[in-house]
Amino acid sequence: MLVGFALSVAVPIACGGSSVSHGQRNSGSGGSSGTPSAAGGATGGSSGTPGLVGIAPDPSAAGADGDTKSCMFASIATLCVVGDGQDGEDHFAPGDLVQVEVTPSRCYSRSCTDTYFTIEGIHPAEDAGPGNFYVVANLCLGPNDNAADPSSCSPCVDYPYRMTSQLPFIDGTNVVRLGGLEVTVEVPSTVPAGSLCAGLTG
Repeated sequence: MLVGFALSVAVPIACGGSSVSHGQRNSGSGGSSGTPSAAGGATGGSSGTPGLVGIAPDPSAAGADGDTKSCMFASIATLCVVGDGQDGEDHFAPGDLVQVEVTPSRCYSRSCTDTYFTIEGIHPAEDAGPGNFYVVANLCLGPNDNAADPSSCSPCVDYPYRMTSQLPFIDGTNVVRLGGLEVTVEVPSTVPAGSLCAGLTG
């Protein structure tokens, strides 16, 4: 199961609250996006079920298997640049591939939520020079079949999603951006695992 989201920026840009119907779930990490913006949409309203996105199935759109599946873009609260996490530390060296982790602005039940598709990518910010990168992260989350029995859903938890690029860090200062979020990484360096983050904290 993909831990995903249609990611948005630190200050989410609403997309009118519209849902997207999709015939199948995406279990991969998605490809590189041709969309040069990290702006995503807002999550839906409350469904009254703790930990679930407020999305009702769209009866007008059925998937290839005959099921109706709907999802909604999730607003992103935090952007983290992550490393190997060995021994509780992230190690960054020149040539290491840029990896990021994004977390939606609300929590979800892992057992009752699926990522239906993603549009994502980590790209060089060529106009800003070497060592500058921008992230596109759009994840469409929706309830799965388990959500039909809300009492069986696991508790609401943070839903981080990791993306790895084929772009290497350079020696010196590297900057990774997602909309208004910005994380600076000095390379080489060693920091506590998961400590290089920007975004909403409370």
